[in-house]
Amino acid sequence: MKTPLVNVNRYRKGAFIEIMNNQVTDLREHVKVLKGICPMPILMERIGLGEYSKRLCRSPFREDRKPSFGVFESGGSWFFKDHATGDSGDEIDLLAMHCSLDSRGNFKDLVVMYSGYAGHPIPSLVTSRSKRPKDRSKKVGVTNKQQLNLGTREQLMKMSKARPYPLEAILWAASRGVLRFTRYFGHDCYAITDCTRKQVELRRCDNLPFEAYKDLCERKTHAVKGSNKSWPVGVVESQQFPSIALVEGIPDFIAAHYIVLYEQASHYSKTDVRCAPVAMLGSSGKIDEEALPYFKGKQVRLFVHGDDAGKKSASRLEEQLKSTVSDISYIVFDGLMQANGSPVNDLFDFLNLDFKSVDKKNREE
Repeated sequence: MKTPLVNVNRYRKGAFIEIMNNQVTDLREHVKVLKGICPMPILMERIGLGEYSKRLCRSPFREDRKPSFGVFESGGSWFFKDHATGDSGDEIDLLAMHCSLDSRGNFKDLVVMYSGYAGHPIPSLVTSRSKRPKDRSKKVGVTNKQQLNLGTREQLMKMSKARPYPLEAILWAASRGVLRFTRYFGHDCYAITDCTRKQVELRRCDNLPFEAYKDLCERKTHAVKGSNKSWPVGVVESQQFPSIALVEGIPDFIAAHYIVLYEQASHYSKTDVRCAPVAMLGSSGKIDEEALPYFKGKQVRLFVHGDDAGKKSASRLEEQLKSTVSDISYIVFDGLMQANGSPVNDLFDFLNLDFKSVDKKNREE
């Protein structure tokens, strides 16, 4: 008899209006709010561990010949426990094990990550004046009227539906700190950036272009003044991962978060499978020299655009990285087709893959 999955359906509904409007400022109080919105079974689904949300199964964090891992509810709260190792804890501890982080030393980062998966920003990081972090965004011309934040539920859903992007990808990108939200010229926008704020590019959440303004023509993407096009966005946030998925452009960057999550979920028992998306948003194919040390010793996979410009850019990136990284490889999409019959030219197209074209390509090879 199979061990039944924990029933999560009854936790999907609740007093969300009251919870979402609860303006808490203390991180530990905020975690209590997150546990009401996104309890452990739902969190495990969103990080790709839904199959382990059972009362007894093999551990997702180590080789486990005999089932010894369990998820259970006690006193209205959720916990996990590995009966073989003694490891146990709540949702924060689970995320810490999932990301190989120390739950105490990285508590704030884990709360930000949890907020991303729950789709509920931390009020203290968005609205609190006393504890607001220094505004690094001034380095690239983002004013106080254009504060970057974790986004509202409405902004997250609007972004997801308009392109469309998988919601799981958006949540993970937000939790990593490489996706933020703002208002710009009266529009809800999302920003691709990282903790350095060396590069900030905005797009409208509704996927429409920005209107022409003064000397600026109508444009899909708005690069904030002072942005460094050669900076690889997310490279600093990739340091805990041995592998990097290096992509070009915003759509591929978001798509990479979904592809990596899917891949990691399917191989999760192998704890050495760790990969972080990093994006080049410029077309020069050259990485800022200051960023190169972050690639040292990494395994890098280049996702190559199908046009000539994309292939030339990938070649320049390989030439610059080959003496720094431990390994570098290409991922190409030649011969693959989308479900609508169009060729797969990039990673975003790959999300709409026609799997019959994969079988055909395999037969030809």
